[in-house]
Amino acid sequence: MVTKKQHYYPRTLIKHFANEDKRLYAFIRMENKVQYKNYQDVCYHNYTYEGSSGNDNILENKLSLLEGKLAPIIDKIVNNINQNRVSVNLKNTEIDFLYKYIFLQYIRTDSGRIRFIRGFGNMKYISKKYQYKIDEINDSKKREILEFNDRFKQEGVLENLVNYIVKPNFMNFHIVIGENFITSDNPVIGLDEGMQLYMPISSNFCIAFQHDFVNCSREIPVEITSVKEKFINECQIETANYYIMSSKNFDLNINWYIYRRFHEKDWEKKSKHYK
Repeated sequence: MVTKKQHYYPRTLIKHFANEDKRLYAFIRMENKVQYKNYQDVCYHNYTYEGSSGNDNILENKLSLLEGKLAPIIDKIVNNINQNRVSVNLKNTEIDFLYKYIFLQYIRTDSGRIRFIRGFGNMKYISKKYQYKIDEINDSKKREILEFNDRFKQEGVLENLVNYIVKPNFMNFHIVIGENFITSDNPVIGLDEGMQLYMPISSNFCIAFQHDFVNCSREIPVEITSVKEKFINECQIETANYYIMSSKNFDLNINWYIYRRFHEKDWEKKSKHYK
């Protein structure tokens, strides 16, 4: 049986932003409104990982295997946070896998697949600082996105990439503790030319990797200021193509930032996150 509904932001991550009724608040960019939706009904396209040879679920199944490895690590972290403990006993192998996965999550979205194909092996490629527009993504679905799918469904290609990604010693892992992280369909935030990587995994928790130049601390749990949390949330709004999600209804400040992001003319020139 072929899976039709394929998530580019896996349910094993999104579920931690849902409430006990399995729903979350989602700003749906294509409908320009907020809905309280089941977490399984966001961040997917039909057959999004299928290639030019037809619907065979090869890449979808490969990604599902990696998600299965990710799930217990995320659950371990979130369960410790929920029990009000600020330490979690993660193995080095688990931290290394989180580093691998954060890169995989970055490239498996629509925008990420376009960036990967345009930049792979192209020494002259200059990464687009701001997010791709919807019309650019739609134009690429039968080019870069299809090429990505065809390439990574081949035997060993995805597996070799995952093995190739190794966390450097100068990239320090942190569990960032906050009050109310939001997330988007492009949840990985890269700052300072990749020296800081953030990915929220629940309302109270964000994993981060930071270069020694930015933060040389080896302490894993890190509490951040409300100013830094606001900055990370605004970055999620900036990177979104289709959805912005939260376990809590969006407050006035978040709603205003969402409105400006998608309605103000030339917003990318005004944004303070992508200078």
